[in-house]
Amino acid sequence: MRGALSYNERKISRGEAELLLASRFGCELPSLGFTEKLNRFQRLNNRSQTVTTNTLHLSLNFSPYDKLDDQKLQAIAVDYMNRIGFGNQPFLVYRHDDTAHPHIHILTSIIRPNGRPIDIHNIGKLKSEPARKDIEREYDLIPAESMKREVTLPLYPASLDDELDHQKSKLVISNIVMEVTSLYHFTSLDELNAILKDYNIVADPGIPGSRMRENGGLVYSRVWHGNKIGTPVKASSIYGQPTLKFLQRKFKRELQRKHLYATHTAGIVKSLLEKPLRFTETRFKQILAKRKVRCEIQRDTQGQLLDIRFIDHFSKTVLSYQDIKIPIELLGSKLIQDRQKSKTENKQQNQPYSEPQVDLSQLTLKLLKGLLVNENEGSGISPEFLKKKRKKRKGN
Repeated sequence: MRGALSYNERKISRGEAELLLASRFGCELPSLGFTEKLNRFQRLNNRSQTVTTNTLHLSLNFSPYDKLDDQKLQAIAVDYMNRIGFGNQPFLVYRHDDTAHPHIHILTSIIRPNGRPIDIHNIGKLKSEPARKDIEREYDLIPAESMKREVTLPLYPASLDDELDHQKSKLVISNIVMEVTSLYHFTSLDELNAILKDYNIVADPGIPGSRMRENGGLVYSRVWHGNKIGTPVKASSIYGQPTLKFLQRKFKRELQRKHLYATHTAGIVKSLLEKPLRFTETRFKQILAKRKVRCEIQRDTQGQLLDIRFIDHFSKTVLSYQDIKIPIELLGSKLIQDRQKSKTENKQQNQPYSEPQVDLSQLTLKLLKGLLVNENEGSGISPEFLKKKRKKRKGN
């Protein structure tokens, strides 16, 4: 609870969020400080010593075209919480202004006053989805289904402007990393970086022998042509904490189910290989790119095909030719190595892939890493609530 509350309060202190509602807190918003908010939840959580996951942190996202004011957002939040069975629980509603689309965060405890937890098993399918559809209709919101095929809320590559101030750079990096690590499937840091490359981001564990590498640290940076630009962001400072330790747990989970996400890429590649044609590497990549798949091809100095990898932004995964069960010999027989290109052509082909987009549903319950919070994790109040920070001005 401390971590989730600290996250939202930090947003307020930076001018990136506003507290809209404090339901069942028994006082006006100006009277609520960080300690009062935390204590209200802790009193409930302390009534159950057996439940470790006692905090629910929700994010409701809307279309940029929805007409929403604070009063309407408050009404939607209360209605939504009633529909999913949390109307009698104390909860806080924050409006976040740190992305291009309107969204609110709701923080509550799953422990009832009698000490018994509210059942949240399959809550997304059983309660959140019906609530979403009803609320969209009753509040005249743009339905999530009608927006899924449109590019309405894309996750754009990070800006390459080296003059971005640290706070804006951190926001850009954090938003991209949070979405990618939550929605994509990858089994190694190398695969994660293959995805992040398309968003001009790199996850850097430090050079071998460095203190950061030895301590298992990880930072995220904006990158261009292999060169890091701007100030890196520590993984531990990003919400959800996509640290190396967290990622390594994800690697193990995803390794067991990697085959589940291979259908889209395998189908496209196999259909191309069945054609009585050969493709230049450039043409092959262009066809795949139209289906939201980027292809990386590696050859030796003699031109022999060594490896081929597919970054699928539709299925949100990274796959090798072995993963889609296609012999590299077959791929080699169908692909014609491109001729030596001019510097201009090379520069054009090295442009970042511009098609990948993360479709964010308009009103969804996002139970991502860090949204269901174990009380034993992320403890400790953010230092930002213990002392004021001096604003630093960046020199020209």
